[in-house]
Amino acid sequence: MTEKPKTPRTVRLRGVTLIEAVLYIAIALALIVGGLVFYQQATLQSRVNYVTRSLAAVFADARTLNDEMNGAAYGNLENLLFARGSIPGELWDATKPSGQRLRFPFGTASASISATFHTTGQTTFLLTLRNIDERMCARLVRSTPQGETLFASGFAGGAGSSVTDDLSPGTWIPISVGATLSTAGTACTDADVNNNGLVTADMVFRTWD
Repeated sequence: MTEKPKTPRTVRLRGVTLIEAVLYIAIALALIVGGLVFYQQATLQSRVNYVTRSLAAVFADARTLNDEMNGAAYGNLENLLFARGSIPGELWDATKPSGQRLRFPFGTASASISATFHTTGQTTFLLTLRNIDERMCARLVRSTPQGETLFASGFAGGAGSSVTDDLSPGTWIPISVGATLSTAGTACTDADVNNNGLVTADMVFRTWD
């Protein structure tokens, strides 16, 4: 008696349902968006750290100049600081006009510093930050009630401390001492009239209480 040949079992393959496909796509999109947000936040924080370190070093040396300046007012103080070696070459662009030579290695962001050196030993500084990201602006112009910013103490606020649009300066929105990240962020966002994400900020500092 001959045996019946065995026939292979029919394998039933299960396809992906429409709901499962949509779910997979949604998860993938969420991961991509989350990754992009994380990357943007990390990039912003890295740039903020770079700027704060650079400005902290510049301010530290600028505050040693009072005796040498003998009560003078000095515009574009960054030129003198660069000549003294206080500003590294990577932050300097001599091809730009005076007042725009202290630059940061991203976008078109730049800074300038002017100062009034009083014979009493007190000094007033005006720091101008040009073409900075409005989110960076919020982090740089906020301060404690005692005037401590991320990079220097003695922030004075007042009429001379304010933020405006980068390309069409007009309305200056004041920044007060003790501005939180939230209130500073609102001021920087409101200043961005042309909605390109860039603003210019003026900050007044002083070396006395």
